[in-house]
Amino acid sequence: MRNVFHTLAQAAVKWYSRSEELIEDEMEFAIPSSVVNNLIQQWITDNVDALSDLHTELNDGWLRIFATVRYRSLQAQLCCDAKIIAFEFNKDAQFIVFEQVSRTRVLHLSAAKWQESALFKLGLWFGKYVLRQDLLGRVLQRLDIATLENDLIHIDIHRYITQNYRALSVLEKIQINQAYCKQHKLVLRTNVNLYAVLGMQQSQKLFSGTKLSKHA
Repeated sequence: MRNVFHTLAQAAVKWYSRSEELIEDEMEFAIPSSVVNNLIQQWITDNVDALSDLHTELNDGWLRIFATVRYRSLQAQLCCDAKIIAFEFNKDAQFIVFEQVSRTRVLHLSAAKWQESALFKLGLWFGKYVLRQDLLGRVLQRLDIATLENDLIHIDIHRYITQNYRALSVLEKIQINQAYCKQHKLVLRTNVNLYAVLGMQQSQKLFSGTKLSKHA
């Protein structure tokens, strides 16, 4: 599959050849769900011991978040539906903000000791009916993956990629302003530093298997 930067460079050359000035156009390019989930695995799941799995299922306008957490012998698979409220990736900040549009569902729960399972269910009931808080956001906050603010889930990616020089190099060239979900893909709205794109080395790559189109 072609490198996304090769695609961006081709588009940059085409646009520049039609303009007397260098203009940073807003563009859209789509990332397949498989690439999105691979990045989540690399940047988050692999860095959080209590998280066995974190992935998304992308649909038109919304996504389903799946998380499998473990504590001692207990393992719980959770899911909820959400919408992307904010999605910003640049050289200074990298974060995503979700709004839940459904309650968290427990898809699977197992534990070697029945006491651990009972305590989990008690905590679930207490959070739902006493604290009036949903489960997934509280779990992600407890694992120090996200923060909760005004019923929104904020995930700061910066600490996970601060030593990923390849990713930071990409963000010197591409600023992601927002994102939205389509069936099986995530569409990024970006501004591209055309000078940087035209001058970068083809050996650099972060994403693959993408499609690019100019944002109308």
